[in-house]
Amino acid sequence: MEVDELFWVKVQNNHESSEYMISDKTKACKFFLLPQTPGHGELSEKITSSSPKKGANDMKCHVKASFDEAGNCKLYPNTATLKTW
Repeated sequence: MEVDELFWVKVQNNHESSEYMISDKTKACKFFLLPQTPGHGELSEKITSSSPKKGANDMKCHVKASFDEAGNCKLYPNTATLKTW
């Protein structure tokens, strides 16, 4: 991946806590976003409003992401959507 190159990730609740599991289509990129992480609240709003209303354990959405020069992953909650791979 190039620095700042956009790609899609799936954001899904962890069922047992308020953290989110984030993964790319290949699952080569997979990590967790903890509640105290900056942006967690904004992402939580987007996932709640974008998810099909199947219950708290089924909340998910897709957002665009990129990596910066230091290798940190940045999520773009304003791109939240329901999509299929």
